Amino acid sequence: MTTTTLYPATVRELAEMAHDRGVLPSELLVELEPFPEVPAGYVLSEGVDGLYLGREVEAAGVVIIPAWNYRTQEHYVELWTGKGTGDEAMVILSNVDALQVAANLAAAAA
Repeated sequence: MTTTTLYPATVRELAEMAHDRGVLPSELLVELEPFPEVPAGYVLSEGVDGLYLGREVEAAGVVIIPAWNYRTQEHYVELWTGKGTGDEAMVILSNVDALQVAANLAAAAA
């Protein structure tokens, strides 16, 4: 069974989490160590709190953006298709799904 530990991204979140657990914020920090490190080359997203984005790549009208969620420690890939606007234009793929799409694209191109 996989357990996801949510990490506080702000001092307010740290205080709330500590209060909920009945410990001091400093005690919670020790309990949560080691804190996750942002993957090399990723930058904080301007639009989504706790989301870090890697270098985007554009190919054949599709934009591919590796993403990492600080709070859940999940890596995934955002695929922007250019169809529609906003959420309609975005597909979120797990790493496994992204590898499958890549393999299918490579096979089709061969």
